[in-house]
Amino acid sequence: MIKHKFSLQIIKSTYNPSILLSCDNDRYLFNIPEGFQRFQKEHNVRLCQGSRIFFTQIKPGKINGLFGIMQTLAFEKQAQGTKLYGPKGLTNFINIVRHMDIGKQKTYNFSSYDFGGDHLLGMNVLPLDYQQPIQINEQNCNDSRQYIKNGIFKDQFLEIIPIYTLESIQYIIRTQPQKGQILKEKLDEYNVPQNLMKELVQKGYIEIKGKIIEIQNVTSQDSPSIQLMILDIQNQQELQEFLQQTNQLQDIYLTIHLSKQSIEPFYQQMLEKFKGRHIFAYYDQNNEFQYVSEYIQNRLHESYPYNFPQHKNQFFTQHPNIECYQPLLEYTILPQRRQKDTLNLIKDQLADIKEKAFPAVQGIQQEFNDDKRLSFLGTGSMIPGKLRNVMSILIETQNIVIFLDCGEGTFKQVMDHGSNLNKAIIIWISHSHSDHHLGLMEMLHQFKDRLIYVILPAIMVPWLNYYQSAIEQFNIKIVVAQSFEGDIDMQNLIAEQYKNQQITTGPQIVLQQDQDFDKNYLDFLQEFNKEFKINITQVEHCPQAYGIKITFADNRSVSYSGDTRPCDNFCKLAQNSSIMIHEATFTDDLEENAKKNMHCTISDAINIGKLSNSKVTVLTHFSQRLAKGLQQTEQYQDKNIVFTCDHFSGYFSEYETLGPMSIQISKILTDE
Repeated sequence: MIKHKFSLQIIKSTYNPSILLSCDNDRYLFNIPEGFQRFQKEHNVRLCQGSRIFFTQIKPGKINGLFGIMQTLAFEKQAQGTKLYGPKGLTNFINIVRHMDIGKQKTYNFSSYDFGGDHLLGMNVLPLDYQQPIQINEQNCNDSRQYIKNGIFKDQFLEIIPIYTLESIQYIIRTQPQKGQILKEKLDEYNVPQNLMKELVQKGYIEIKGKIIEIQNVTSQDSPSIQLMILDIQNQQELQEFLQQTNQLQDIYLTIHLSKQSIEPFYQQMLEKFKGRHIFAYYDQNNEFQYVSEYIQNRLHESYPYNFPQHKNQFFTQHPNIECYQPLLEYTILPQRRQKDTLNLIKDQLADIKEKAFPAVQGIQQEFNDDKRLSFLGTGSMIPGKLRNVMSILIETQNIVIFLDCGEGTFKQVMDHGSNLNKAIIIWISHSHSDHHLGLMEMLHQFKDRLIYVILPAIMVPWLNYYQSAIEQFNIKIVVAQSFEGDIDMQNLIAEQYKNQQITTGPQIVLQQDQDFDKNYLDFLQEFNKEFKINITQVEHCPQAYGIKITFADNRSVSYSGDTRPCDNFCKLAQNSSIMIHEATFTDDLEENAKKNMHCTISDAINIGKLSNSKVTVLTHFSQRLAKGLQQTEQYQDKNIVFTCDHFSGYFSEYETLGPMSIQISKILTDE
């Protein structure tokens, strides 16, 4: 029974929405597209230990945000008891994640259940020694089947009924019937004293002066269960299947429609059958709302119009005459006497930012006769934040765009940036840590009609291929980063990666290896060697972590460290770079943290720039939790030292002048 409150929120940053149901302190989340993790804070949403997560489809737009959420919950020690539910294939996919470098033992808390199919047990407590084989004791485990009876989910709050339609699941949600509320006026009418209230509630009746007073005498009528639907119907055939399976269903209070197809003429049959309230979550009510990061981007554009693009909502899809998604709106469903939609309930996240003194509009931009531009799409580390997304850097030439790392949310960032992507696309991944590559899948999904070269360490090849086998095939050529180191036995190298990350439990996947890695490398050289050359080196961070130097035909070069400790290898590689980009995760007072986590301080990075004789040192990958320390950047003031933030951009030849501007900006971007 829901004692206090049952509410619903819609969260979205691009096209695909997530639906969050909150029952007192329990959370039920439906779909996790990429972007959910970054923007949940602005919706005042925090997933709790033991959350239940449901999926309508195992497709990129529904599941690509799951990887980041799993790792964040594990990092925050909130993963215990988390249960995942969805269509066939979910359990197999979660099992894959466990055995890949992306998940490892951190994800063993999670359990999953395919409605009508497989299940995967999770651990309540993870072992301290990850080197030992993990054995899950069925007597003391996290088991998603705990709430499943006859194929239906049911806990103390909700009953959730899955309806299969082709490859999707539609969900009917029923609250448990609500007991009537004790009414003060009835207590006064029957002269019930305060000291007998506990007895009345416990026994159901009391006796006063020989008169029996029952609990129903002083309460309102019991409320029946309330029914909701969350629908992700993709076509007319799915609609007909759903209607056939629900021909006896009546009295739906609220229906949330997730799909773009929900406004098509064939869908009218659904609206005619179910007369309750309908909200079309794919579509938007208005175009005035801005997340904090979008507001900052536009304010910086006003001050520096040539270095920050204006934010324009690329994902806004309005439709007249229907009730659409509204940001920051919470729908209260229970208690019934308080049913309402509450806007502005959530604290104005922009209040503190609006008080900041943004610099006045700068003068006319200098003339730069340049065909190469460097932009920073994400400049934070570990977890996406309100002010900084995780790592991604964009190099644009006349014919090519190169992404250096591709953290979660990169697709939205590059769309917000407004870059011209109608060119050859190359994506370089520096190492296997998730804040550098979780956006890769969404990027490849969105550009699946284009051939894309993906350069990554061999350790990541199994993960990318397993993802393609489980979720979606991409139009890509994988170039293994080690190819740039010289002669290498590629066949044995790749075989070793699969051996180290083999699936040891659950269903197995037989991969059709359609990538000829040696040929892909030669094709890459043939296509791009006239434009630029790549050199790489191993850096000091994790296995198979690499720094890169790109030297263009005009002899200008950009080097990028990825994540590393101060490293002689990279210092040598970066010699005489036109622009050296280096991670600066920690402020100087946290040098021990930097050593422990195999990262650099700001001074470490600046020193590498000096030792490598680079013309400009550009700093990025700042800790989300330590952003406030960047207020003290005056001590590093130098026209050749640039502190970046999201959407910071300039021509190659311009970067030698951007240091002072970056100092001004860093004072604005304090911690959250």
